[in-house]
Amino acid sequence: MKKIPKIAKTKSVGLSWGGDWTSPVDIPHFYLGEWGDTPLYLKKKYKDYDTFRKSWTVKVSNGKELRIWNRTKTRAIRKVPNGKKVEVMFVQGKYAKVRYRGTVGYMKSAYLK
Repeated sequence: MKKIPKIAKTKSVGLSWGGDWTSPVDIPHFYLGEWGDTPLYLKKKYKDYDTFRKSWTVKVSNGKELRIWNRTKTRAIRKVPNGKKVEVMFVQGKYAKVRYRGTVGYMKSAYLK
């Protein structure tokens, strides 16, 4: 259990850990330390959820169109032209879950700028 907080707190990961708190000690709690442990920073910066959500959009950048794949990444379900913006819901490994014109699926995260 001691290895997980040590890894999470490295500069490359950048999380803060509730296990470092004095009261209450919250061992399973990890959070983005620079934002604090409450949403106050986000509320101050973005004011509302819709403005915050707009910060999630990125451009598709691979010199050609990019495909959105189904959940198992076995079938392309939509094409996105180069330079178009997609909404990034989260990134996990080599893929990002995205939304583009109502279609939700997965794209290779390396091509999202």
